[in-house]
Amino acid sequence: MNIKIIRSAAAGTGLTALGLAALLLPSQTSAAPAPQHVRTLTLARVDRKCFDYPSAPGASPVYPTWAVPSIRGGFDDPRGVKYAHFGVDVAAPHDRAKVYAVVAGRIWHVRRKGANARFILSPSGTLRSTRYDYWHVDLTRVAPGARVRRGQWIGRVVAGQNHVHLSEWNPVCGFIDPRRPTGILRDPANRERPSMGDLGAYVADEAAFGPHGKDVADASTAMALDDLHGRVDFRAQVWDMPAHRTSRWPQQPLMVAGLRSWIGSAADPLVRVSSPIVPFVGGRLIPPAQVDGFYAPGTYRENACFTHPQGSCATRLIVHVGGGGVDTTRIPNGNYQFCVAAVTIRNVAHHRCWPIAIDNPGSAG
Repeated sequence: MNIKIIRSAAAGTGLTALGLAALLLPSQTSAAPAPQHVRTLTLARVDRKCFDYPSAPGASPVYPTWAVPSIRGGFDDPRGVKYAHFGVDVAAPHDRAKVYAVVAGRIWHVRRKGANARFILSPSGTLRSTRYDYWHVDLTRVAPGARVRRGQWIGRVVAGQNHVHLSEWNPVCGFIDPRRPTGILRDPANRERPSMGDLGAYVADEAAFGPHGKDVADASTAMALDDLHGRVDFRAQVWDMPAHRTSRWPQQPLMVAGLRSWIGSAADPLVRVSSPIVPFVGGRLIPPAQVDGFYAPGTYRENACFTHPQGSCATRLIVHVGGGGVDTTRIPNGNYQFCVAAVTIRNVAHHRCWPIAIDNPGSAG
């Protein structure tokens, strides 16, 4: 999906009216009244309402319809410089592959021509309840307004696109990941845990939260983890590499479903000495205005291999794991550990901690 397409889809569904302004919560790093033990991160703790939101009995949009399809692009993955992916890209088994109805329902809002041919499938027959948006599909087998059965052949993937973009929208959460445990594309076999790269620290000024992208220069000022002071932008590479991988292209890492971080005791990092930090709630789509508050400089997605045999693909997901910045002046000087917990869309959690030292001039240790 390109930037113009995402902008069009976002405008067409009124993202600003979905109440998503609180998706990326501000950091909370004031000292807690007393040290508290950290609990395992779960989807329910991230966003129970959206991750538990029910869906109708579903099927894969490509053959075989009874199997879990491979996903080459995930929900909330970066798209361009200012946008997040408002659905998932289901890999097609071959060019011009058959496309099927993921649920029983009615076909609405058909645009038949071009690479971005699209339509909406609504289980209830109305656009005000849960619906599924298909992109890059020629609707060749049924007419607009038709009612279809789950698993019914309805069209083919547009030539050269090699995937079906599938979005799920509901009136409570807006766009939501169809791979969630209650979603139509859930994969019980994908039990891998999320992965994390090394932690980095930067001065949390305007430059630290600038645009991301492969060709975008990073103007951030780095800090040493053993000499932190003032407001700090913590960053780490965080991703989920599905065990159920694409076969026609190299599998790209996908976004995790939620993140939490905290400052922990040097002796026991699972005893936090700060309030929890909430960098990312993945139950809903990241609004364009908040993308740079989540994805840090160095994040990019290169997708040439999907369209050219000799092209390359690469995805790098660097996250502001300290949210909008950690005010270290609210923590006594001393040695600590900075910890990050992530959870996948299949509710598998993993955390990692790094030693840090806070040394603010004039502060007590």
